[in-house]
Amino acid sequence: MFSFTRTPYTKPSSLTRFGQLLSTLFSLTYWKWAAKRFAYNAINNVRGLRLAKIGKDTNIHPTALIREGEFVTIGNHCLINHNNLIQAGKSKNGSITIGDYVHTGANVMMIAFNHGFYTKDVPTKEQDYVEAPIVIGDDVWIGGGAIILAGVTIGKGAIIAAGAVVNRDVPEYAVVGGVPAKVLKYRTDEKG
Repeated sequence: MFSFTRTPYTKPSSLTRFGQLLSTLFSLTYWKWAAKRFAYNAINNVRGLRLAKIGKDTNIHPTALIREGEFVTIGNHCLINHNNLIQAGKSKNGSITIGDYVHTGANVMMIAFNHGFYTKDVPTKEQDYVEAPIVIGDDVWIGGGAIILAGVTIGKGAIIAAGAVVNRDVPEYAVVGGVPAKVLKYRTDEKG
């Protein structure tokens, strides 16, 4: 086990911070990073939004990423929140379809593909993809940090608890949570 050493904190002066900023801005490392960041945003933010089919009155936060947007359909009156990742597959077999009036919390991930692991002779990074569609029904609420995996259908009116990992279908009006997600209860018209 490691033993920790106490180190006194000394706040850098404003002049020191300004010098660090200038030396960073005039470094080759910064300009390489800035070019990569620009390309990343163009491909993952702008291209995805341009290619995805997005319904009327749907609000997608600027920090949300839509990858492989040509295989993504988002319905009307939806809210896709901060830092969401909508990662469709590399073909229509890994499509993501989101119904009307769906809203997500921050940091939700929908991932319709993964790397295969067919053989030990080839690194998993180099193997073919495995993909399956994700279908999310109307009036679904997905809590912050939830992960929706490939091949899942979420029924109309379902609620996905924050932090849930959904790896199997969710019935209509079910409230699910946990890792892996399981049905906790069903929505009813009763109060309380």
